[in-house]
Amino acid sequence: RAVDMLIRTLNAIVQSLSPTATVEVFGSFPTASWVPGASNLDIALSLPEPVIADPQKKLDALNSLAVALRASPHWVNEVNVVPSAFRPLILLNTHSAFFQPPPPPQAAQGPRPPPGAPPTANGGSPTANGDAAGAPPLPPGPPPPGASVGFGLGNGGVGLPLEVAISIKGKDHKGAAAMKFLRQAENEYPALAPVLAVQKAYLANRGLRGVYKGGIGSYSRALMALHSMQQAASKSAGAEDGSGAGDDDARDAKILGESLLSFLEMYGHTVDLTKASIKVHALKPGKGKKAAEAHEAARKADWGVLPASTSGDGPRAAMGSGTLQVQDPTQTGNNAGIGCFGVVGVQTAFKDQLKQLMALPADASLLQHLLTGAAGKVCVV
Repeated sequence: RAVDMLIRTLNAIVQSLSPTATVEVFGSFPTASWVPGASNLDIALSLPEPVIADPQKKLDALNSLAVALRASPHWVNEVNVVPSAFRPLILLNTHSAFFQPPPPPQAAQGPRPPPGAPPTANGGSPTANGDAAGAPPLPPGPPPPGASVGFGLGNGGVGLPLEVAISIKGKDHKGAAAMKFLRQAENEYPALAPVLAVQKAYLANRGLRGVYKGGIGSYSRALMALHSMQQAASKSAGAEDGSGAGDDDARDAKILGESLLSFLEMYGHTVDLTKASIKVHALKPGKGKKAAEAHEAARKADWGVLPASTSGDGPRAAMGSGTLQVQDPTQTGNNAGIGCFGVVGVQTAFKDQLKQLMALPADASLLQHLLTGAAGKVCVV
């Protein structure tokens, strides 16, 4: 896949600067809600401890990587270093040309390619299967699901530009834990990934792709969608709705449609996200006594739409003041919605979706309407 090629290239560049460093993938890419053209790629750098412990060295490491990335203009479009005291990172935008076979390279001048050159094999064409000799391995972590959601894009998104966020993995970096939680949530709630994919595509079409563009982060959006499904499941517990009978495709479509409408109703109409804090219910417990005890404690805790935290309500609550507040189930006291200051615009987008869908005939296709813009153009192309 195209993204696999980019990950290997980043790994090669990072190791050319620091041979002991590695890259790890987190976020939505290893989940079933990845949408080419609408999803970002999240990368965490695992650097030596002396670098991680020193804020200035962390920033220096990111600046050095940014210089190396800018030396690859054939696939790197734009590189910006965000010197945040909380979590410094690199924001990278690619050219779509990187995902096409490059021209044959010049004769090799040595056994090691120059920093920034994509891994090549068979005459210089990047491979997406990882079998090329000398190509760095993909970072640890589960591979993406075999059946990706692409809305007809094909080729796993080949030809699409990509936005990449590169951060540094530290003791408080919970990307792997969040990814594990979401993969379990997708298994327990099969409609979660499709609902998220639809929202990613729609918001990207509205120019609300990620918190840096006035949108909402993938993790907080996933927790919000999970919460709406848990609320719906709680209300319908014990009720017989007839969804277990009939054609499988029709039943799945009904569940997806109801889940999508429930999400839009909750966050586009019912809940004011500027005054509320969202907390999901515990998922099924893992194996072992400690996991069972932790699950029982989480199950008994309050969940749902709670009053928004203020600066005096917790050790990290002040970070969420004035922004979207979604409690992180993998890290007590952490606001997964931090940085989303465009929550009003996002709620307006949810409200607009609901208004559009409510005006459709009963036999109309909800997804086709949402994901088709003017002149029948699919919004993610």
